[in-house]
Order: sequence, then C-alpha cells, then structure tokens
Amino acid sequence: MQPYSSSRLAENAFTYKSSDPYVNLANEMMEESSQYAITNPVQSLNSETFNSQWATIEQTIQDAYNNFMMGQASMADYESAIETVRSQGLDDIISEYTEAYEKFNA
Repeated sequence: MQPYSSSRLAENAFTYKSSDPYVNLANEMMEESSQYAITNPVQSLNSETFNSQWATIEQTIQDAYNNFMMGQASMADYESAIETVRSQGLDDIISEYTEAYEKFNA
C-alpha cells in the first residue's frame, strides 16, 4: 500500500509507457478515473484531536442521526448533538486540519 501523498493526483506528474501491458492499462484507467475522482485534501494531514477523539464524536453523530431517522428525536435534537460534538473536539479538528492544510499548501 502506498502512502496517500505519493498516490495523489498531480498536474505535474508524468506517466511513462511500460513494457508491462497491465501497468499501461492501470495508467490508462487511472487517467480516465481522474475526471471523476474526489480526493480528500486532508487525508495526508494530521490532527491530534481527530486521532484521539474522532471515534467518540462519530458515534455521537451517528446515534443522533439514527435516532432522528427512526423518529425518536427531532431535528432540534440532532442539531443539539452536532453543537455538543463541536464543543467536544469537532471545532478543534476543523481548526487543526485547516492549519495543517495551510502550512502544507503555503
């Protein structure tokens, strides 16, 4: 498995023909899929808060979403859960990723 940063799409990357037809086919398929690919710009970045708290935040959001979808909670309850996780680290995650992204792309 390659690290994400070495497999990101890049405008200045060159693809050379190979003697292996499978390598050439893979390169052609990657080129075709590049117009549809949705990349995650923070995947190669780091957030300490994400690393330590994301599982709890995600579970809280999923529980609130499921309760809302099952009619066991109102939209206000769902929005309240979102505000709760914002204060429990979600805002910190957003801030840390924003800062890391700005440093990486400076």
